[in-house]
Amino acid sequence: MLNAKIHSAKEESMKYTFSLIFLFLFVSVFVFFFGGFAFKIHPVLGVIVGGFFYYMFFYTRLREHIEWSSLPNFGQYLELHSECKTGKGASCAQCNSRSIKNWGISSANDKRRVHICNHCNKKLYKSER
Repeated sequence: MLNAKIHSAKEESMKYTFSLIFLFLFVSVFVFFFGGFAFKIHPVLGVIVGGFFYYMFFYTRLREHIEWSSLPNFGQYLELHSECKTGKGASCAQCNSRSIKNWGISSANDKRRVHICNHCNKKLYKSER
């Protein structure tokens, strides 16, 4: 069962990697155009503009996904912190609060969700819609 979950997580990671590659190729046109235009003005400006586009479109999304992937899912969270199981879900392992917010990692409509304690702001576990 755990092996199947690991395999599923690897497949999800591969899908996300391929979507990043597609996004990279799509945005590369804009980087080439704006970076190339800036490069004609000054070579350093072209590198700065290209680096800015890279940071805005790829690095932040990749960092968010890696951080989300490293969180346990709800079942794993309860296995790690069995004392946090409540009648209606779970509580925070750090401050014992039962007030937990459910946020998308990139936007409100993102299917990848992270559950965060409202009191201490600790990221507890992940889920998918």
